[in-house]
Amino acid sequence: MVGTSSGSVWAAGSGNGARYTGGAWQAVTNATPTTLYAMWASSDTDVWAVGYNGGILRFDGQSSY
Repeated sequence: MVGTSSGSVWAAGSGNGARYTGGAWQAVTNATPTTLYAMWASSDTDVWAVGYNGGILRFDGQSSY
């Protein structure tokens, strides 16, 4: 898990990530479905995740790739 504020928390998981926006958790569809092991973020528009088999994903505020 990583958070950029109390209203923006990200969690890694199997197949997709999830984001808490202050009221509820929402699924975030990954560009490449894979088990995610760790996340890092400097802001809501710069979120990185690493996963199974060397997968690296980035969320830019609009979509992941």
